[in-house]
Amino acid sequence: MDKSTKFLIHDLRNKLQVLSSKIEMAQSKLLKEGVNPTLVQEVFIGLDRTMSEVSEICRSGNAENDTAVNFKISQLILKNIEDYSLNNALKIIFTKKSDPILHANNHLFSRLIENLLKNSIEAGSTKVDIELSSTRLILIDNGGGISPNHLEDINSGNFYSTKRSDRGLGLEFIHDFCKENGCEVFIRRNSDDLRSIGVSVELDFESLLKAAGEFAV
Repeated sequence: MDKSTKFLIHDLRNKLQVLSSKIEMAQSKLLKEGVNPTLVQEVFIGLDRTMSEVSEICRSGNAENDTAVNFKISQLILKNIEDYSLNNALKIIFTKKSDPILHANNHLFSRLIENLLKNSIEAGSTKVDIELSSTRLILIDNGGGISPNHLEDINSGNFYSTKRSDRGLGLEFIHDFCKENGCEVFIRRNSDDLRSIGVSVELDFESLLKAAGEFAV
């Protein structure tokens, strides 16, 4: 199986898990609060949006869907926070110091953010801090962390999963996106202490910021 197919399947599984969480939440809400037209409409709007995102992932498997656009990264962050706060014991704190406009494939960038959050959840994190500045996106979690040897392999571009076979592709997707778009990504342990927990991921997107200026209308 080639890499692009693996990424496509990985992203579909991520989004279908979100859809499953939304369905469970909708069922719980309807059973608890009773059926009323406004609530039903809200539920179906949420489910319809997620199904549209599933369709978009399928379309993005086609090379013709590589269109770059200008977009606000904060909007993608907020959308993913909403999705991954559902039915997860995860507290997400978003600090927006700036609201930069980037020029890239916004669907792929959204999937990059989704993979960052999914990695934190799979590492057992209960808290994630996201900070957005004018040129950088920083995510810090308190999950199980990464061993020094595994981290060295990741930062040298040698990716492999320490999880079951259908997980663990998130960091490789992030690395490939950054390489193809001229960004830089830095992954660190939160401490040199071998007993420490948590990982820090820093994404430098200055190249996409400059591109947005060039394509501004």
